[in-house]
Amino acid sequence: MAFPALCERLRTATAHQDTSRLDKALTMWGDRFATALSAWLASDTLRWHARAIHGLTLYAKGLNALCDVETPSLETHLHQTNYAELVRVTRDWDLGVAPAALLSGHPRHVLAHQVGTMVVEATDEAHRIAMLRCLGRLCVPHHPAPALAATLATLAAEADSRVLEREAIIALCHLDRTQACAYIRQHWLAGAPQRTMAAELLGLARTSAAFDLLLKLMVDPQADTRRKALASLAAFASEDALRVLTAHQEPDPQTQRQLLRSRQELRRRVHHPAAAPRRGPSAIYGISPLVLLAHAPGQAVFTERALSAALPPGLIADSASSRRYAVELGLFERQGDVYRVSGLGAAVHWVEGYLQAGVRRYGGQPSNATAADVDPGA
Repeated sequence: MAFPALCERLRTATAHQDTSRLDKALTMWGDRFATALSAWLASDTLRWHARAIHGLTLYAKGLNALCDVETPSLETHLHQTNYAELVRVTRDWDLGVAPAALLSGHPRHVLAHQVGTMVVEATDEAHRIAMLRCLGRLCVPHHPAPALAATLATLAAEADSRVLEREAIIALCHLDRTQACAYIRQHWLAGAPQRTMAAELLGLARTSAAFDLLLKLMVDPQADTRRKALASLAAFASEDALRVLTAHQEPDPQTQRQLLRSRQELRRRVHHPAAAPRRGPSAIYGISPLVLLAHAPGQAVFTERALSAALPPGLIADSASSRRYAVELGLFERQGDVYRVSGLGAAVHWVEGYLQAGVRRYGGQPSNATAADVDPGA
């Protein structure tokens, strides 16, 4: 009974009421929540439309993170944006409670067509842009939808503003890269502002035709267009793109800095995965700040370099985020690059050591624990 009650609470919420917690709770119902939003889209109330589009966007973000193979994994995304949420989600996975269990994605195609029809009929530009951004997340490039792609291309060609046209092509890039690239070639190569916009969005298309267009735009007379093209080339993550950027010379200082950033990013994306050590299965103790406590130098005060040197290679994917999160939790205290274990950290460390010693002792494995392993003052 919780789901219909929460849906009704969200539907009847006032315009000024904060619904972020309701949105988050309902999103955990995955496909069921998305299907329920279809009825809201068919209503005549603009407020319900807006809430349905927002809910579908959250649903699509879950699909992008957990189901779509071409986007970064949820673990990678949370490492960058919300480390605390990563710890919580990983604990849930260890307990077998995975949000992906409710995300098959089967309603996404029907809903995408429904939103695509609505965006043509709508008149408010802000509402149309919200729907286009939702479509960009709902669409899947390897599932052809020629009717919807044609709708987006027509909408872009007939758009009253450049902002609306740009958003329509971004959504089209996520749905049909070939058609998006063809539109850009036909409509956006004549004027300087359009070429700059083309250079920015061709990185989303990532087709061979888009690559060829970027090769032309990276020598455009406008420096801003060249900068956008150089940034987009980094999205291809290929040896060909790296060779082009390595051989390219750029006279404009600001564009030269973008060229160096793109080169560095491509080298990391092309070469680093093969050289990176393979980590074991994802587990909470492989990413939790508790692992820092377990390997912290055995002294009252230590430097960041000493802490990093004490960690076995490959144990933590992002030691900088782990250190920062450990400080935010209060396990460490930091002043500059000097760390000390806080009182809370010492207590947590003792509890962890006590539990691990118990696992070794009663799990039938030989224990090498000493009195120091379970001594609160150690």
